[in-house]
Amino acid sequence: MTGAVRVLVALAALALTPVAHARPAGWSTGWTAFEPRPDGRVVLPVSIDGHATTALLDSGTSQSVIDQAYAAQIGLEPHGAYPNNGVSGRQTSGHVDGARIEVGGLALNGLTLASLDLDEEAGSSRPIILGEELFDRAVVDIDFARHRVAFRDPARFARPRGAIEVPLTRDGDLRLVPVSIEGRPPALFEFDLGAGGAIVLAPAYARETNLPGDRPTSRGSIIGVGGPETETRAVLRRVSFARIGFGDVDAHFPQTWPSATFSDRVKGVLGAVILSRFRLIVDYPHDRLWVFPNPDAATSAR
Repeated sequence: MTGAVRVLVALAALALTPVAHARPAGWSTGWTAFEPRPDGRVVLPVSIDGHATTALLDSGTSQSVIDQAYAAQIGLEPHGAYPNNGVSGRQTSGHVDGARIEVGGLALNGLTLASLDLDEEAGSSRPIILGEELFDRAVVDIDFARHRVAFRDPARFARPRGAIEVPLTRDGDLRLVPVSIEGRPPALFEFDLGAGGAIVLAPAYARETNLPGDRPTSRGSIIGVGGPETETRAVLRRVSFARIGFGDVDAHFPQTWPSATFSDRVKGVLGAVILSRFRLIVDYPHDRLWVFPNPDAATSAR
């Protein structure tokens, strides 16, 4: 979003559970660098079954994904046809079983990946989308100001001194965070590092709050699982998250909302343009999120 393409994949959890290598208690991988991006998303160097490539780090997808053309290129053969819920409908995917992904000194073994035809913008530069399997097995520490990420032992990780704790609420496979729009009481938005925009408002919540109202608007599109979908775009005067207020926020107002992906509790999606204004310490195993605002956190979220 913000001129980029959003890929949203929400898939049912599978019986086959990937595991990380055994490590001593209190382990940490140390830092791995990533390149800064205008849309805030994190693209990391990874290897899959020994093949070096890159992966998008996506807290909003419940199963990791491989581009089907890339899977064929490295000799991985998908099987089956499984339904996936996405941003604008349903799409079937194959599955690639038993993959091994290494990222930042951490190895995930026995992964089952969904094989999808990722769009050109996503598939060419990051043929892997690395999702909940990683977040469920490590504390993911993302230092956006220094463009680096580390993975740590969730069993021994303690609250960092001075961090702001943000409630992390489960909703099925999703995690939700409180966000205030234009000074209204906080509502629950999906915590989605894979969404390249600032914020998306669900149609029902937009109607409830009379947004975008009389603001100037433009038309755009979202591309993701289920195909392209049109949307309205407008600028919000203020969005608040983790005690920080953001002004002049580019917001997305889709015409339809994937009810198979989101429950009625989910009022929208908080994306990487805003999330990248913080150091994020994400602890899915304990449903905890700690944040440190970057020095320039409250600048315009455009």
